[in-house]
Amino acid sequence: VVPGCANGPAKRWPVRHYARLVAHAAREWGAAPVLLGGPQDAGATAAVAAACEVDCLDLAGRTDIVDLAAILAASRAVIANDTGAAHLAGALGIRTLVLFGPTDPLRTKPLGPHVRIASVATFCQPCLSPACPLDHRCMEGLTPDHAIGMLQPLWNAH
Repeated sequence: VVPGCANGPAKRWPVRHYARLVAHAAREWGAAPVLLGGPQDAGATAAVAAACEVDCLDLAGRTDIVDLAAILAASRAVIANDTGAAHLAGALGIRTLVLFGPTDPLRTKPLGPHVRIASVATFCQPCLSPACPLDHRCMEGLTPDHAIGMLQPLWNAH
């Protein structure tokens, strides 16, 4: 799970949405959630870990690119904002759900045979703004139920 994003808060799915998805994956699918990100993402990963009320391994800021690649490669599925980690997971062929908000997935989506894109259309999208000047509807409107529905077939794929 990659809940942070170096390019600003507008590209981050809300903590409470991540928390709901992580709790669902742990309780319903037996997932062992690992939270990943750079040192700048430690606040986001800590917030998700605190909000989801299931045990998570928070490795934000504690891995280098080689460690990150190894962890992603060992993952059953990855869920991430539009980040470098999502691109790396896609390139490694990992089942990956990428959450898009203020950027255009048609232009910047990760590539890979098992990459899926979750996005909701809004009038202001793509704004490319690092901080939403409105109500963050592009990410708020992307519900946990929608993401869970898209992640479940990736999780269950063999």
